[in-house]
Amino acid sequence: MPAMSNMDFKVVKHGMIPDSYRFFTTYKAEKSGGYMYRKDIADLLNLSLIGREWQWHHVLEDYHLPRLFSPADAKKMYEEVIPCVLIHKHEHSNYNKLLHTPGANMVFNLPPMKGPILTGLARKDYKERLARLYAGTYGNDKLLVTILNNTLNAL
Repeated sequence: MPAMSNMDFKVVKHGMIPDSYRFFTTYKAEKSGGYMYRKDIADLLNLSLIGREWQWHHVLEDYHLPRLFSPADAKKMYEEVIPCVLIHKHEHSNYNKLLHTPGANMVFNLPPMKGPILTGLARKDYKERLARLYAGTYGNDKLLVTILNNTLNAL
């Protein structure tokens, strides 16, 4: 349950760090506000979130959407639907290293990224494999895993 929210962003208790929070929005909402969300959050918490130390991370990367949607629909999902979380740049880099490596595709037996849009059982299987990949990447961060699973279930 969000600790604070509006139509564009949600603030949720961090899944692993007591007295800490995760900030979520969509790419479109964050870009339309420029750095205003970061500035408002920074002012509220008396922190410096402007600059390159903090970055928005999509809980489901665009890299994994082409097998689920047409290119136009995948772009729209990535920009307007898939949640983004504000995380430190080192955490973001670590997640992306794991999620974008060809080895992850082999370990989790993901189909090639190029190919027809998956339907039926193949689509269901692909989403289950993605869920395992992301759960392994996000580790013990149950909040990110839950949001990822909810996102996959909604697709």
